[in-house]
Amino acid sequence: SPTLTPTNTPTLTPTRTPSGPPINFNNETCTNYILAPLDFANPDVNVSLNNLGGFCGKDAVDGVHCGDDLPKIIRYKNVGFFNGSFVTLVVENTSPYVPKDGTMGPTANTDGHYNNGVLGNLGQINQKIRNKVDLKFSWENSNGDPLSLSGYFIFYDIDNGYCNCTSVSNDCKKCHDCPGGRDKIDVTESDISVPDYGFYPGIVIDPETYLCQSVKNGKRSFWATRKGNYFEGEDNPEYWGGDIGILDELTSFQKRVTVALGFTDKSSLDITYEIVGGKYIDTGRNLVFSAAIYDCLTL
Repeated sequence: SPTLTPTNTPTLTPTRTPSGPPINFNNETCTNYILAPLDFANPDVNVSLNNLGGFCGKDAVDGVHCGDDLPKIIRYKNVGFFNGSFVTLVVENTSPYVPKDGTMGPTANTDGHYNNGVLGNLGQINQKIRNKVDLKFSWENSNGDPLSLSGYFIFYDIDNGYCNCTSVSNDCKKCHDCPGGRDKIDVTESDISVPDYGFYPGIVIDPETYLCQSVKNGKRSFWATRKGNYFEGEDNPEYWGGDIGILDELTSFQKRVTVALGFTDKSSLDITYEIVGGKYIDTGRNLVFSAAIYDCLTL
């Protein structure tokens, strides 16, 4: 069950307005700008396609939202707001995608590819353990054209299935084989940046993070080191809409298994989501994600 109670009020407007010097925003000077989180639960959001890799996702109707003849993507229409218009987020796999088999039907949220889509006011993608997939997250405007934005992508719930590790930085592989697999996210180092609006660093993590970081061949990796905190009721987040700097509205455990990655004037971000090891080969794990976009209030 979620750790927070959702409201009927959209959370596209953040609780805090960053302060800073005037900046150049769309070739004009901006004096008042905000970091606005996406809200996948907003009534305006339309998951018009939920067909990642050709697999039907949560609440998807075969032939309408998913199927062999439709684009193999997830399209979250109207999930954010920028410069007076709605923003669309598209997720596609650019390498083979293997989710856990879904058997419980399109309304399930505990079963394989039927997890794909929305979890609370966040996005979610399932993958079978001992697999990895390259994912592209792309921004579009309301006409479906590419849109360059600045802000942060946030990835939650980066943890292990049923084991803890003693990994240290740049020796993150050091871990016995977790029965339920081990989450790992890779991103090209040069794709991470401090947005021009300059309020937070390029990588935002909790000071007491459980994530182990390594860098190799231009890729920065974030490895899970702690098992999911299932029994204390504070494992997976479902609702978030707070200040990116302190990861508001997350429990202490959730903060320690979350990372936010800054981007500047980019229309897309590529990551690799891998589930390392695991002996329960018929099970899967979920990647939970969101983003926050810088927008200008006053020119």
